[in-house]
Amino acid sequence: MRPNPLSPSELQALTHYSEGLTTTAIAHTMHVSESSVKTFAKRAYEKLDAHSRTEAIVICVRNGWI
Repeated sequence: MRPNPLSPSELQALTHYSEGLTTTAIAHTMHVSESSVKTFAKRAYEKLDAHSRTEAIVICVRNGWI
């Protein structure tokens, strides 16, 4: 297991996506804009060297972060 490189907001966004929430629902839950949620996800993909939301979630699950 490697150390978690994600910020709390990035991890929270991916966690909500893994639960099946939409970007709009995540934005309401996190009290941020939809654009912010997309930015959190994009930064997470870059940090994890993932090419999709699903791949990023799988990496998080495999490492025990979600």
